[in-house]
Amino acid sequence: MTLPETGEFYWSKIRRQIELEDRRSPSINAPEPVSARWVRFVTPAGALAALALFVVVALKHSEPPEPRLALDDSHEIETPLEETSSFSFRSEAAAMTVVWVDSHRE
Repeated sequence: MTLPETGEFYWSKIRRQIELEDRRSPSINAPEPVSARWVRFVTPAGALAALALFVVVALKHSEPPEPRLALDDSHEIETPLEETSSFSFRSEAAAMTVVWVDSHRE
């Protein structure tokens, strides 16, 4: 397939278009308006402030969780073994008390 025009024709057309765009575009060294700088600063700062406010409000309105596990060491255990220890806790959710007795045997 042969083109009716030469390759130089197409490249010169591309070069002319680039030069035209360069003349139309504003200068890169043009100073940025003050309002644009403020918008770039205020937008993220405002989003961060809104997020912080949301977290504070959410934490203030949240109720503390009810204790589901009440530790209790007031149980007395009688054992003939020496060197024993015990640990007990009461689960209100399960309505039960568990006592762990350890005899320290290997």
